[in-house]
Amino acid sequence: MAVPFTLITVGLLLYNLWGILKFLWSASKGQKPIADKPFWIRVAVVIFVCFLLFSGIFWDVLEAIYSWTSNQDVTG
Repeated sequence: MAVPFTLITVGLLLYNLWGILKFLWSASKGQKPIADKPFWIRVAVVIFVCFLLFSGIFWDVLEAIYSWTSNQDVTG
């Protein structure tokens, strides 16, 4: 199950890198300003999500939530 997630994450990272290169090319031609704040925020969020998936922190958080909820006694 880790292989599809890894491929998706690598694809997302490559797509993001391609978007950055296209943006920088447009900015160097003068078509877009380099200080486009929404673009850089999107890039930062995508890189942060990729970091969480690659580092395993995301899976650790999900495991902690699962462990916590499995220990709860909701019956009474």
